[in-house]
Amino acid sequence: MTAGELIRQAVDAYSKEGTRPLLTTADPKAYDLHYSQYTLQSLDPAEKVINLGSRNFFLCLHRPA
Repeated sequence: MTAGELIRQAVDAYSKEGTRPLLTTADPKAYDLHYSQYTLQSLDPAEKVINLGSRNFFLCLHRPA
């Protein structure tokens, strides 16, 4: 599974569950995956999750360039 696939699955699950706060968009391309909420560098969506050495990630809206 890639980081991009994990983002898609997380957004889908979050949307279906109706978890609060509600997502501003259900488009997985609008989100980035980070190692923690304190790092600005997002993970490469093509990177295999198994190669990242972690099982905990932080999902946040993509920041415009």
